[in-house]
Amino acid sequence: MTGVRRMLSRIKFRLLAPVRQRAYWNLMALYDPVHAVCSEAEDERDLYESGTVQVSMMKDLGLLGRDKDALHIGCGIGRIELNIAGHVHFALGIDVSERMVKIARRKVQAENVGFALGSGRDLSPLRDHSFDLCYSFIAFQHMPRPVVANYFQQVTKKLKPGGRLFFQIPIDETGSRREPPPDHPYGLRYYSSREVSRLLEQAGLRLLGRYDDKGERFSGSGDGSDAQYFLAGV
Repeated sequence: MTGVRRMLSRIKFRLLAPVRQRAYWNLMALYDPVHAVCSEAEDERDLYESGTVQVSMMKDLGLLGRDKDALHIGCGIGRIELNIAGHVHFALGIDVSERMVKIARRKVQAENVGFALGSGRDLSPLRDHSFDLCYSFIAFQHMPRPVVANYFQQVTKKLKPGGRLFFQIPIDETGSRREPPPDHPYGLRYYSSREVSRLLEQAGLRLLGRYDDKGERFSGSGDGSDAQYFLAGV
């Protein structure tokens, strides 16, 4: 990133700090939904193709099946749902942005996929014990910490017995990453693996596995900064 881009990024970070979460993501959906979901995507096609990576990981872990109902927290414009439709019975994606949800509905036409507007805080409108799998990628990292903790609590209620939670979250074992303001709408929040384990335990979830970005089980070597995927169960 050039010096100019860094400066513009800092200005954006400060200017948008007071904006509420829903308003921010609606604005991004209007302005540039592709890069709002994944800043590294080259274009829309690249974004949707990127969803095959996480779907392949879930498939390899035995989390998918035509008898499985799945829930996606922070679905954006449906990049995962476009790829997961053929591997599950039903997939529901929720997002805090109605504009993201509208785009997702237009882009993903599979009959066994649905999208809904979420509160950005909980899963209260959904029936308890109605999903076999809950997943979330590049979403928890932008949410205030209490919201993530609450989502874990909610997931425990929404999963069927034996259900699974599979999610990505940035890990920094050193604690050196600067924390954004508590209510910043998109600031990046890092966790330690111990903090993640504690939050899961408090929610009544068992940590079943920890994986790197290639889907390989994390060995525990190094500082753990590359171990971003967690599998938990009720």
